Amino acid sequence: MTSPATRPVRLGDIEPEKARMLHEIHALAAESARLRREIPVTERQVTDWVHLHERLDKIHRQRELTEITAREHGLAPQWIELARMRGIEGKDLTGDQLLPPTSRAPGWRTPHRLASDAERMVYMAAVHTVRNHLRANAGLTVEADPAAVQRFTRNLDALRNRAAAIAASPAVSASKVLHAFAGVNALLEGEIGQYLTYSLADLEALWWPLTSRAMGSDLRKSIKNLRAAAAEGNTDRNHALIPASEDLLEQAHLALAAAITTGPDAGGGAAIEAAISAGLSESAALAWEPATDTGETAAATVENRRAIGAKTLTAEPP
Repeated sequence: MTSPATRPVRLGDIEPEKARMLHEIHALAAESARLRREIPVTERQVTDWVHLHERLDKIHRQRELTEITAREHGLAPQWIELARMRGIEGKDLTGDQLLPPTSRAPGWRTPHRLASDAERMVYMAAVHTVRNHLRANAGLTVEADPAAVQRFTRNLDALRNRAAAIAASPAVSASKVLHAFAGVNALLEGEIGQYLTYSLADLEALWWPLTSRAMGSDLRKSIKNLRAAAAEGNTDRNHALIPASEDLLEQAHLALAAAITTGPDAGGGAAIEAAISAGLSESAALAWEPATDTGETAAATVENRRAIGAKTLTAEPP
């Protein structure tokens, strides 16, 4: 892993071969974003989009392979993410570009890493839910690439499983797990409120990287390493304290419906129905709250409620 930077590093400061890979990632991301802007706006046009879909899939694979190679050559994940996102956003990547710090992230046993995965889960759920809502509003009911939806679901499940693997560490208490996920509902509300101001093209640009095969591969490797390190311990420890992917998505649907009814363009019952129908499940959605019977966890739950002021419902145990 790259050592902590002692001074600001710009793209022009790093090795030419590494810079070349970042430029390639940037160019491929920019091209995929350009193609996504050609996504059909009516269902009739979906069947005419085969050639564009094939080209987009090829670019995705090429970029993922380039990113894998870049990581193998020691390029920091933050730099790769920067190059990809600037390409998606249509921004230049020049030699003067300041690169993010590459300090070693805190160990996987720390609450910081767990909180980071919690925030990433919220981000994925919010982007996916608002994207579905905007597609429904545009009359799009057929996915040009159904496999991408499946990859998104697998990636979100993998991220949830990694969070559970981190939580299983003996160094992570139940109260720390609860603290990491305490603000999930509030975060969802904020993220969804923000993404409702985006266009469908903007949401597609955010959503497609979340279907990446490389993302899924990295998560599976991380989970394998975490479980190997905890082989002597209880790998199910604190598992029930991590919200399931489907529960998180259901809560995102509720947050979306609430945002629509309270926003400037509130559309009443029809808007609520459209928001919920854009989801993946028709089951009743409850605000997620882990069930536990330990004194430490119960105290942490009370404290978390005070901290975020969230209204929660306790789901019946399975």
